[in-house]
Amino acid sequence: MREALDVPSLRDDSLADSVGAVRRSTARPLVLLVEECAVSRALLVRSARGSADLLCAGGLEEGMELVRGHVVGGVITSFALRSHPEGGVVLARAVARRSPGVPVAMVVRQSDAATVNRVISLGATVLCQPFAARHLRPFLDRLTARATGFERLAAIVSAVAEEWELRPRERELLVFLLAGTDREQICARAGYGTATYKTHVNRLLARAGCARTSDLVVQLLRRSVGDAQPVSR
Repeated sequence: MREALDVPSLRDDSLADSVGAVRRSTARPLVLLVEECAVSRALLVRSARGSADLLCAGGLEEGMELVRGHVVGGVITSFALRSHPEGGVVLARAVARRSPGVPVAMVVRQSDAATVNRVISLGATVLCQPFAARHLRPFLDRLTARATGFERLAAIVSAVAEEWELRPRERELLVFLLAGTDREQICARAGYGTATYKTHVNRLLARAGCARTSDLVVQLLRRSVGDAQPVSR
């Protein structure tokens, strides 16, 4: 049986309590980057350094040493490392023991279904090589939400959910979207089918008067800092 990283349940009717279950930091997040390929490491550094401070390691042993000496807010690692076929999993679990719920992104060199599903089951963002900087965006969005906004977002989402008379599954989906979780991960972690996911998303978009989920997220984020008009119904 596969063991997932510690991810808080979002099925409770109290959205604020569910979101509050995630441990947060108000500081700029510190991310552990463990990547043995120099090209991939350079791309990941360029992509992430605007959103986080980075601790870079060249392998599992060095990465584990950094985990013992630092409290990190996120992990970017290869799934397989030279010293261990699932070194990224070992590393992510070590971090999760110290800081449950920390966002994780894993680089997968062979995009076979078993490996991808293994990464998804851990609640991690999948980066299948060759990947581009945009593929890291869901992970960075989760970092940002975790570090700077969930307390206020919980109140905003609760208010919006009441205004829109959202069902529990739609409230849950809204939290996932605000956390930057992509469709594949949402379906895997929440047990949605593709049709159910589309139905809930379309209803949220109709309520907000938006064409895309990214527009919906931006609208709610602006509302959370008092920079938007009331959300449409």
